[in-house]
Amino acid sequence: MNIVMHGLPFQFFEWTRIRTIHQYLYPDVDTLTRNTAKANVLKAYQREKLKIKAMFEQISSRVSLTSDLWS
Repeated sequence: MNIVMHGLPFQFFEWTRIRTIHQYLYPDVDTLTRNTAKANVLKAYQREKLKIKAMFEQISSRVSLTSDLWS
């Protein structure tokens, strides 16, 4: 999920130079579209969300989550 880690847009996979590099390095590989990349990211998000939900369901005590946002 490098696209998420680096904050790249889903259109990254449709950029001409990126496709050219991928084809050069891996000629047999099918290139992704932005819609496929988005679907893959959403599937990974749902998978991780279910893991965390299951983890919290196993905890018998309460959990408090806080967050500070600085601007």
